[in-house]
Parts: sequence; structure tokens; C-alpha cells
Amino acid sequence: MELWKIALTAVISIVSYRIFTPDIIVTLFMIGVAATAFFIFPEKREKVIYIMFFLAYWASGSMFIFDGKIEKGRVYSMTGEKRENGIILSKIDGRSSVGAVFFKSGNSEFDGRGSFEAEAESVTKDRNVTVVNGRILDSRRGIFDKFREHISKRIEEVSKSRITAGVMKALIIGDGSDVPKEINDAFKYTGTSHVLVISGLHIAMMTVIILKLLEFFNVGYRKRHIIALIFLTIYSFTAGLSPSVARAYVMGVIFLAGRIMWEESELTKSFWATFIIMLFFEPASLFSLSFQLSYGALFAIIYIYELVKKEEENPFIDILKLSFIIQLVLSPLFVYYFGKMPFLSFAANLIAVPVGNIAVQAGFFTLFAMLIFPLGDIVYSLILEYLARTMLYYIWLMEKIPLMQIEIDSAGKFMFLLLYAAFSGTTVYYWMKQNERAADEREERKKRSRVNL
Repeated sequence: MELWKIALTAVISIVSYRIFTPDIIVTLFMIGVAATAFFIFPEKREKVIYIMFFLAYWASGSMFIFDGKIEKGRVYSMTGEKRENGIILSKIDGRSSVGAVFFKSGNSEFDGRGSFEAEAESVTKDRNVTVVNGRILDSRRGIFDKFREHISKRIEEVSKSRITAGVMKALIIGDGSDVPKEINDAFKYTGTSHVLVISGLHIAMMTVIILKLLEFFNVGYRKRHIIALIFLTIYSFTAGLSPSVARAYVMGVIFLAGRIMWEESELTKSFWATFIIMLFFEPASLFSLSFQLSYGALFAIIYIYELVKKEEENPFIDILKLSFIIQLVLSPLFVYYFGKMPFLSFAANLIAVPVGNIAVQAGFFTLFAMLIFPLGDIVYSLILEYLARTMLYYIWLMEKIPLMQIEIDSAGKFMFLLLYAAFSGTTVYYWMKQNERAADEREERKKRSRVNL
């Protein structure tokens, strides 16, 4: 069975669940019928397996997607993180919501990130955003939430300004709550917001740094990969398992586990495996922009960039090509969600990505030093200030360039998405036909060689 087909089955199943919302008992009964058919009809087993995957993801939706029904006077168990306009909830009664849900409390302060019990007093809805007003009855923080808060306070203590602290917290631990609005807007306009979000880049950087340090201290091959896996787990849970972090974490686990068992891991298989795992345990993430951008960018790298990249090419041209391809693939998402089409954003990433890489690496080293060696705050302060100012200097410089993004009205949005779908479908069709012809030609050459022999 091919992993991409299972992934497609998962997507169809979760979308179907959102449309029909079936009863969990009926779903489990259908899984039992399919399991019985697996043994009764051995010649149809492959089709039955896909049906079982479909039903399994359907059941996953019932278990892990919050139904959106919040009743006045009822007490809920919630998990979230403080923002300026309230607490953005990631879990309600242990399940994820498809749309954004904010909780506003009038009786208790809630800072940072954690879990709490709350009584709902009123609910208002505006499109895909739900605002719940209520009273917090009890709050608690897990060990990773406390560790993240400790790191956040340590960065604030060392930083000279609120701006520096906000930018460095976003770069290092993915806490963007203190990044000023004008800076967020600048990153959004230049198409470089991904630099401020914990993603595969941060996970890869952290993993490489740990492996290189352990290699420097002559730690054995298997031991250093096991230690890197432990650090990766701590960092990912501390940063918070958002869709982009969870995707990068699972891929990192697969990569390191493969190395621990002395095996090489294939990137495409890792990609689809993480996609399948993520959608089973977090089916609601399929509808989040973070998930779509994260997997869309990785899809562009694996399946499109790999087709056009050359072994010996100017690094500048190579980065330009990669940035343009990612922007091309993700453009429909920006048009659909924001009504804006990135135009010159790929050029901005030529500077933002390398500078972001350096800032992330230097930030990680500085963070380790800050946590292990409490002395030397003056040095740490200068490093963080330099990193933040350098990053912001390039962003503000690029913000002055016109046509980074183009506004598209409702009619233009529909036309763009229609043309994009037609172009993409036509391209995929001809690419598949070309592959079929190439396969037929190879088979024909094999037949001729057998005849000649």
C-alpha cells in the first residue's frame, strides 16, 4: 500500500466527517463490519483496508474534534495560551476545535500557557471565531509550560528592550505573544512570518547543534542520537505542539529513530508518515492554516524543487528557485485566507531565511549558555540585541519595497483560485502522462533487449 493513498483517504474521511458528523457508535459498528469483510473476502482485502482507514479517521474525528457546542453554565476543561485579546484555546475537554476559540475571563488572571477549569457564561460567534466569556475556577501548568515560562522570563531579564525580548522569544521558543503589532505586520507584508514561527527549520537546527556538540565531545554514534531525541522531545513540548512543531517533531523522531537503529530514513516516506499520524491524533489541524502552510511548503520542497534543482548550481540561484517554488505552491492559501497574493515575497526570503538561520543558531547557543551559566548577562544581552536588531533591520528594509503582496478582491480571488486549479490539474495530468510514456519506453527497451539476447 502506498502512503500517499492512505493520506488522501484520511483527508477525504476528515472532510466527510465535518460535513456529516456521524455517530461514533455507528462508525465503530462499520469498522467491525469492515474487519469481518477483511477475512471473508481475501481477494478484496486492499480495498477493505482503505475502507477501514477511512472509517478509522472518521472515528478519530469523533474522538479528537470538539463539536463546537458550548453550553452556558457548564464547566469545561481547557488548554490555551494568553494573547492580548484573550486566551486562545488549543483544547476543549481534550479535543481540538476546527475554528479559533478565545476565552475571556473576568475573575482571574491567566498568563503564559497551561490548562484550567472554567465555567462558560456566554458565547458569541463571528464567522469561524468563537468567543467564550466565563469564570476560571482552577488553573494548572505542566512541567513543560513552567520550563517555557522560565526560559521566557530569562530572555526578558537579559534583553535590553521589550522588542528584543519579543523577537527572540518568537525565534527561540515560538512565543510570539510579545512581538509588537507593527513588527508582525512587517513580517506578514514581506512574506517572512514563517521565520517567527517554530517550524522544521528550528527543529533541524536544534537537532544538528546537539549532534555536532556531542560529536565534538566524542559521544558514540547511537548514544548521541538517543540524547538528541531526548532534547528534541523536551524542546518540542516546551515550544508547544502546534501543527508545524508537531510535524517537524514527528519527522525528527522518525529520522533519529532510523539512525539509532542504523538505518537511513527516506524523506518522502517520513513526510507521508507524519501526515498520516498527525491527522489521526489531531484531525482538526487539517483545517488550520499553520498545518496547511507547513505541509504545503514541505510538499513543494520534496516533489517540485527536487525535480528542478541541479547538483552544481550557484547557491544564490538555488535559494531563489526554492523560495519561488514554495511561494508558488502556497499562493492559493494566502489568496484564500487573506485576499493577498505574494508577488516579490520570494525575493525577501533570500535575505530573511539565511539571516533567520544565523539568528536561530546563535539564539540556541545563547539560550544554552544562559540556562547553564547564569553569569554573563551583559554578554548575552549584547548578543540578543544584535541578533534582533539585525533581523529587524532587514525586515524593515524590505518592507519599503513595493509590490511584496498584491491585494485581490472577492471576484479576483475566485478567478485566481479557478485558474490555479485548472493550471495545476493540467500540469499534473501531463506530468503523469509523461511518466507513463517514459515507463512504457523503458518496458519496450527491456523487451527489445530480451529479443536481441
